[in-house]
Amino acid sequence: MIWFVGAGPGAEDLITVRGQRLLMEADLVIYAGSLVNPELLKCCKESCEIRNSAFMTLEQVIDAMVQAEEDGKKVVRLHTGDPSLYGAIREQMEKDGTDHVWLSMENIGTESILSHFPNIYRRCKEEGYDVTKEPIPVVPAQHYFMGGIWVDSDSQTSMERLFAAGETSCNGVHGANRLASNSLLESLVFAKRAAQKIGREKTDTAAKQAGENEKRSGNVNKITMKLQADHLIMEALKEDISSEDVSTNAVMKEAVPGEVDLICKEDGIIAGLDVFSRVFELLDENTKTELYCKDGDEVKSGQLMGKVKGDIRVLLSGERVALNYLQRMSGIATYTHSVAKLLEGTKTKLLDTRKTTPNMRVFEKYAVTTGGGYNHRYNLSDGVLLKDNHIGAAGGVAQAVKMAKEYAPFVRKIEIEVETLDMVKEAVEAGADIIMLDNMTTEEMQEAIRIIDGRAETECSGNVTKENIARLTGLGVDYISSGALTHSSPILDISMKNLHPVKEDVR
Repeated sequence: MIWFVGAGPGAEDLITVRGQRLLMEADLVIYAGSLVNPELLKCCKESCEIRNSAFMTLEQVIDAMVQAEEDGKKVVRLHTGDPSLYGAIREQMEKDGTDHVWLSMENIGTESILSHFPNIYRRCKEEGYDVTKEPIPVVPAQHYFMGGIWVDSDSQTSMERLFAAGETSCNGVHGANRLASNSLLESLVFAKRAAQKIGREKTDTAAKQAGENEKRSGNVNKITMKLQADHLIMEALKEDISSEDVSTNAVMKEAVPGEVDLICKEDGIIAGLDVFSRVFELLDENTKTELYCKDGDEVKSGQLMGKVKGDIRVLLSGERVALNYLQRMSGIATYTHSVAKLLEGTKTKLLDTRKTTPNMRVFEKYAVTTGGGYNHRYNLSDGVLLKDNHIGAAGGVAQAVKMAKEYAPFVRKIEIEVETLDMVKEAVEAGADIIMLDNMTTEEMQEAIRIIDGRAETECSGNVTKENIARLTGLGVDYISSGALTHSSPILDISMKNLHPVKEDVR
């Protein structure tokens, strides 16, 4: 097999993974002399024959490759950029001391030339060349930059989520030279295929993520919204409007249909769009929110995320409460996402705590899951967690675990918080299901995990933030809990702008 490999921009670490692998497997490598970084050749195996084409004619290069291929060897032609063929032509031009090569079209036939390439025929005649009878000078300069990255029928490269279309891609439809071809149509077709593929993957990913969030806990669906959120939102609105919205009533004497933009003012992860919309719906069920993103999406500064349409009085009166929820929840999701990324590649799950804003727990815990974290227990009725004061009240670790097992339903796991290695040993012997290592040093936690030895799940906690979580990532604990996810997350700056009346009645 003969492989043509582009050396890329030149740096040894910028060659494609596939190209590097082919160099490592090759039995014969013919490289383009000074046009190729010699550092790339270091990855070739010791038995590989390496030849410099600068000291060979084009015919010698071809003969060497064909002979090696017939002998069952793997051959790599290493050249600059991606379209190796045109690089070879350039190399031959330099060797011959010419500024062009000769291209013959005679084998195409006069009739085909005149019908398929009339403009080329006419232009060459003006320059004194009859392409039906004689070769023409060609300088394939721009072609060096055409068609190098291999893609499949969906224009996807071998790298996940990386697509290429147009003159940067090699899709098998054309070679590098797309002169006088339907290259524009080709680019449009494969760009469309890439967009469709990306759209399908985004939808699949969103659906999968939605399912995961649903399984994790606390997803604010319609039922949860009505039972758990509506009365809290109403209380927030009552807090903001104790009697009337004086400012709005002063400038809007009657209902006027209007529209306002929802704009993100900094990069982050959005969360709470349903809650945002619900604020206006509770004020007027005829208010409509049109969203251009969904919870869990990465948003950028300046991005238009949606529009709210309805009675201008409703839009003005609900603005602050709606934004308070959206900014707070998006801030938590953004911070959680940044911390969760630090745990990627480990088995450890990132948990929140009950350190939430009063009457905001349902919203804040949902935001944590949207950002990629997981919920610890929702409230005191949700699970057994024996902390230092419970242990003190019970008279010790073993007593606290024993009493919890006797009282709690058998389906409930028993988690206990420990601060010393002696307490770890006692918790293991007492049969605790989860042992929380609280405010221990890294060395103490390592020893604790050794003592537990898989007999209980492990969780570590104690002032965990994005800045210091790195010391915990290599421990191998099952869970890391962080109150900072909810109590220390900054808001994500979001605003409602460009409010204006609209002619049509939005009702």
